[in-house]
Amino acid sequence: MAIDLLSKLAYVEVRARAGKMVAAQFPSTLVASVPFATHTILTDTGIQFTNRQQVISTFERMFDRVCRENEIDHRLTKVPRP
Repeated sequence: MAIDLLSKLAYVEVRARAGKMVAAQFPSTLVASVPFATHTILTDTGIQFTNRQQVISTFERMFDRVCRENEIDHRLTKVPRP
C-alpha cells in the first residue's frame, strides 16, 4: 500500500504472498501507476525489504536496488524495543 498524504491518493496491491520478488516489483509498478513522482518509501524491517541491521557486509536487497534505480529513498521504521 502507498498513500500520498497531500492528495490522499492510495495505491494498493493485494498479493497472496509477501516475498522478496513481490516486494521488489512494488516500487516499479507504483512509479508507473501514480501521476506524480515518488520520493520516499517507508517500510518495516521485514526480510523482504532489507538485510538485517547487524550484517553490514551483505549484498544489496532487490527492493533497495529497484528503489535506487527509480530514485526513491527507502526508509525503515524503527524496530520495536522491549
